[in-house]
Amino acid sequence: MSDKRYLVIHGHFYQPPRKNPWSGSVPAQPTAAPFANWNQRIARECYSPNSVARILGDDGLIVKIVNNFEHISFNVGPTLLIWLKEEARETYDRIVAADKKASAAKNGHGPALAQVFNHVIMPLADSRDKLTQVVWGRYFFELTFGRAPEGMWLAETAVDSESLRLIKENGMKFTILGQNQIDSVRALSPDGSPGTEAFQKLRSPADPREPYRVFWGEGRGDYTDCFVYDGQVSRAVAFENLLRDGESFKNRIMEAFGAPREGPPLLVNLATDGESYGHHFHFGEMALAWIIDNLEKAARGDGAPVLTNYAEYLSLYPPRKEARIVENSSWSCAHGIERWRSDCGCHTGGDPTWNQRWRAPLREGFDYLRGELKEILERESPGVLKDPWEARNDYIKVLAADYDPRVVREFLERHCPADPDDQVKRVKAMELMEAQLMGLYMFTSCAWFFDDIAGLEPVQNMRYAARAIELSQKHSPKDLTRGLLDRLRRAVPNDKSYQTGEDVWNSEVAGTSLNAFQIAAQWGASLAMKTPLSKGAGRYAKVQNETFERVRLDPADELPQLFIGQADFTEIRLGCTYPRRTLVLADNGPRLDIRVTEEQEEAFLKARRVFLERGPEALRNSLDTLFPGAARHTLDTLWPGVRDEILTGVLKDFFEDLLNYASKAFTNYQDALSSYSLKSQAWDWMDAFVFRVMAENELAHILKPMAEGRPIDLDHLREHLTLDSGGSNRNTPVISQAAEAYLGNLFRQLKYGPGRPSLLEEIWGFLSLVKSSLKEVDLWDSQNQFHQLLEKRLSFLRSMSESEKDLLKKIGKILGFSGKIAETVITHQPQ
Repeated sequence: MSDKRYLVIHGHFYQPPRKNPWSGSVPAQPTAAPFANWNQRIARECYSPNSVARILGDDGLIVKIVNNFEHISFNVGPTLLIWLKEEARETYDRIVAADKKASAAKNGHGPALAQVFNHVIMPLADSRDKLTQVVWGRYFFELTFGRAPEGMWLAETAVDSESLRLIKENGMKFTILGQNQIDSVRALSPDGSPGTEAFQKLRSPADPREPYRVFWGEGRGDYTDCFVYDGQVSRAVAFENLLRDGESFKNRIMEAFGAPREGPPLLVNLATDGESYGHHFHFGEMALAWIIDNLEKAARGDGAPVLTNYAEYLSLYPPRKEARIVENSSWSCAHGIERWRSDCGCHTGGDPTWNQRWRAPLREGFDYLRGELKEILERESPGVLKDPWEARNDYIKVLAADYDPRVVREFLERHCPADPDDQVKRVKAMELMEAQLMGLYMFTSCAWFFDDIAGLEPVQNMRYAARAIELSQKHSPKDLTRGLLDRLRRAVPNDKSYQTGEDVWNSEVAGTSLNAFQIAAQWGASLAMKTPLSKGAGRYAKVQNETFERVRLDPADELPQLFIGQADFTEIRLGCTYPRRTLVLADNGPRLDIRVTEEQEEAFLKARRVFLERGPEALRNSLDTLFPGAARHTLDTLWPGVRDEILTGVLKDFFEDLLNYASKAFTNYQDALSSYSLKSQAWDWMDAFVFRVMAENELAHILKPMAEGRPIDLDHLREHLTLDSGGSNRNTPVISQAAEAYLGNLFRQLKYGPGRPSLLEEIWGFLSLVKSSLKEVDLWDSQNQFHQLLEKRLSFLRSMSESEKDLLKKIGKILGFSGKIAETVITHQPQ
């Protein structure tokens, strides 16, 4: 009997692929407000805070910052890792560093697990898709963490024997299941081979305090080890507000060990969505950090559990028991895996009158399309791909490299029997692979998890299906869209704005694709209005060999104008190039009329003559005749990023003039307005409104240098903030975000370079104003930068004068740090 005990806390961190399948950028998602999309919002509420979790003292000041990822077990889905690397790099780097540091401390057994690539329900996938999901998940893990994974997370812990086999055959040892996913157990033979006793059917959930060995074949090595997480404690974390304080969390964990028993040390392990720690439960990451800190301190005494990860525990204590799994079971559906294909009764707790009968037609529609895509791949591959399935499994290298031309060429050299520079075959090979990628993405589990086919996630998966069809239709005699819609028509949405799933498709999916004509329209509009091509459209196509002219009736006037251009547009992913001619008629501000064709040079010459001889309105009325059949593009049909840039550019001068006028007027009448606001019994609403607008404009004018990385006039700001602005809200999101970005920029200058000699004074002066007058400014990022400064730049600190060190301590205090942290680090004493 051992009195040693171990604890594993596993977090499943994941977001579905959210990128637009044409542009490769994440579109705006209004439900995530005030953030641009759900990835941004949850990163700020959960992923980033868990990499820099605060531990507070009794006085509410920060006494320690913990990277929770160093101490727990975790998997981060590849589609989320891709986004974090691009959009939240500091968080991504801290997660990777956490695994490296923990691995070194635990004999090479790191806390990170791989995950099936885009979170498909493995028992519902066919054998080829299962293999690709495992191969891609393993490759992306190795690329991210620089080591081989020892375990793999199955989406929703949905399991069958084939998935366990693929995990083991691809070099991984274990996975994690729920207690109810174990059907029966028996003792293993002493040498670890299958037992000889009869299996005992479980009448209660499996004991989660030790791992199990599950054999999926006849050979002695044909097994995958499985941990089962403690369901009661995990549910308490996920649904019962156990994270309200660290002490309650700790007590519940200790109770779960139960009485000592014979055998290896007991293991308590819990697994939840990682989003529980900060997103679902505000400050949940702090409760987790408190647990980690207290357990590590207690581990120095007798009887306290050792915080570890699954891989380390398995290396020390292999399974003693053999188990049979409940085939086709999962952790979030009491009916096995029905949540992802039928109206089983599992839902997210929304409107009780809603049903999920739409799930089956959606699954059937995608199953139909998957079959067609695979038939196309096999039929069209001869002469293009040596082995289409081997090529698909290897395509992860192209995706992970974000379509780097060198990596694409290496891929084509490996898998194309012909010359990889053969443009026709190269494009066809990439089309076939991209169609397969989209076919995998359309099965991402979130489309069925939530409560309506018209929701964000099902629509996103439909867009992947639309892109797959777009890439494949020319290789099929069947109408693939019609075949899919024949099934979606049987889906009845709960949202009564739509009658069928076909209506959802027609409203939310059809017409949202990009092509060379649309990109040419974006390009022409951007150049005509002198704005940059948007990030989304710019990621889709590369523009080359561009020539253009601007024709104006009056050279002194910007508008009206006629823009005529020609360029080659190369789809970045496919490598195919399309020459296009573009005409943009612009007048009356952002009033645009755009036509794009392949040639028709004579039509462009005629348009030019009409514009010069008869004016813009005559040309506008002639465009349909001059360009018969050419689609008309306007400001409203442009890619959102391009449209926003154009509107911003058009209105920029207007706002600049307004700001300058308001600033001058405010200065001239400031004393009178301020006196009136103090002495008047009540503001007339119009007076109050005008004063508030002027005050806000003046504040924006003062803060404007922030965006350019220049110092601001602190005296001017201080004077302005002492005014009573008639109810003006100085903590508007725009002002708060500007202040937060400005502070972050100042700290980064301090961290990465000597910066200006007055940098510390600037930070101190601005922080003092923030604390007194801009109380809603979030200092979280500044706290992180300050803490990193203390951790990483000791040589820089040693070169500081005593007065500078005193100032740095004051900055730490105003940021909310305990004085002990700054004192011990600045004076170079170990904490």
